[in-house]
Amino acid sequence: MLFTVPVAASPLRLNDLVENAADWNNQSVVISAEAIGEPLERAEGTWINVSDGSNAIGIWMSAEEARRIKVFGQYETLGDQLLLTGKFQRACPEHGGEADIHLSSMSITSPGERIKTPVSTTKGLTAMGMFILAAVLSVYYLSLRFRKRTQA
Repeated sequence: MLFTVPVAASPLRLNDLVENAADWNNQSVVISAEAIGEPLERAEGTWINVSDGSNAIGIWMSAEEARRIKVFGQYETLGDQLLLTGKFQRACPEHGGEADIHLSSMSITSPGERIKTPVSTTKGLTAMGMFILAAVLSVYYLSLRFRKRTQA
């Protein structure tokens, strides 16, 4: 009888990993993802969260490895892109039964960077129009109030 064990030759999508967690449980996996959030340092190691756009997962690694990551994704920032290899556990007994990956190796495939998000012309014009309308209504309200005081 032939028995096959899943092996990730190319990076897995996190959604595929989560949806087929039983197949990949306690197996070595390779994922390509962006470092997001911020590192969570503990005495025994460091948690980082990664996302590949389909899902996110926690990665357990040494503090030394975590310090290699310079940029974490957040609003207007693209985090370092990472290629990670590690042992996937769908219910890690060491970390409260959560799904995680214990890192074996990591390479930074591209550094993170700030993202400039331009304001669309439509939004800018709408905001300007609302400001002008608010100013006109404020002047009108104040003039009515002033007239009411002078008539009394």
